[in-house]
Formats: sequence, C-alpha cells, structure tokens
Amino acid sequence: MEQTSDSLEQRPKLTWGIMAFATIIFVPFVAAIIIYIGAFVVSGDVYAAEDAGQDGDVAGWKHNLVGICPLH
Repeated sequence: MEQTSDSLEQRPKLTWGIMAFATIIFVPFVAAIIIYIGAFVVSGDVYAAEDAGQDGDVAGWKHNLVGICPLH
C-alpha cells in the first residue's frame, strides 16, 4: 500500500503576513547601508570644513549624517 500525504504536495503559500515580516526584518539593514554610504559621501566635506574652521559653510544635515554614523 502506498500512502501519500497531501500536506507534502502543497506548495508553500506567500501571504501578506510573511511579506510584512520579511520587510520588517530587512528594512533596518537597508537603512544602515544607506546611512553608511551617505555618511561616506559627505564626510569629506564635513571634515574639510572643520579643518578650515568654516563649520557654518556645510549644511546641517551633513553634520547630522556624519554624526549618526559611528564609523565616520
């Protein structure tokens, strides 16, 4: 006698809950990569202005972005 199981033959279902869970898991990693790349791009401007003593010439968001990223 051959026994078959219907549960093994069913394809996995991709539900909204699974997609939401995957999104919640991956969003922080993507945000961290974007912040790191952004801080890398503008850190030269910020540090050059600090060395020249012209902190007011650099936009505030550049200072904040470099200040947020602990690697820069």
